[in-house]
Amino acid sequence: LPSTSIRFLVRHPILLTCWIISSPTKALVQVSSNNVKSPASCEWGLEGSNIYVNAGAGTDIVSSGFSPLEPYQTIDYAVKQAGPCQTIHVMAGIYQNKNFGTGNENNDAVINMEGVSDLIIKNYMSDKPVIEFDGKGGFIGGSISNPVINVEISGIEIIGPNGSILWEQAMANRLAENKSYYGGRGIAIWKGNNINIHNMVVHHCPASAIRVNR
Repeated sequence: LPSTSIRFLVRHPILLTCWIISSPTKALVQVSSNNVKSPASCEWGLEGSNIYVNAGAGTDIVSSGFSPLEPYQTIDYAVKQAGPCQTIHVMAGIYQNKNFGTGNENNDAVINMEGVSDLIIKNYMSDKPVIEFDGKGGFIGGSISNPVINVEISGIEIIGPNGSILWEQAMANRLAENKSYYGGRGIAIWKGNNINIHNMVVHHCPASAIRVNR
């Protein structure tokens, strides 16, 4: 990621607390890492292209989402409902994965990004939304058959569960594939291109803060 300041604080050999504070960059640019242009399949900023999410006052029904006064409740639902080249405005609040805090050690991600394309996800105006996860992570997705393409994420803080994981727990579960609690990531795009991540604070992630694979 260009113009990104990365500071690592190692608490344990297994648990790496990652603080990533990225600098402002340009709006979504359709240029890949090898400088090959990849145009979006639509136009940005058209009327009706804005979607709103509010964890404390929203409702996840199809008729909501298109006004700050009638927002969706979850980012994941907004992503599923979004059309090409829409912008999701995330309002102040705390957004968590399902079963957060129940002790379940194999929770899903807060937002499933599998196959998502031509989408901007950003904080609403000057709001400071927070994503908390104790499962696979915050924004997770992308595969060979369903890559993440032309996506921008900005203005959101992501907090993982490292503050609650003890050394003994980390050692006992460092290789456990069925316990996402000990291997969650803030943002993980497993396959994709033209990904613009900026103005983020991502920390206390068991595995990594931000990872993007080509």
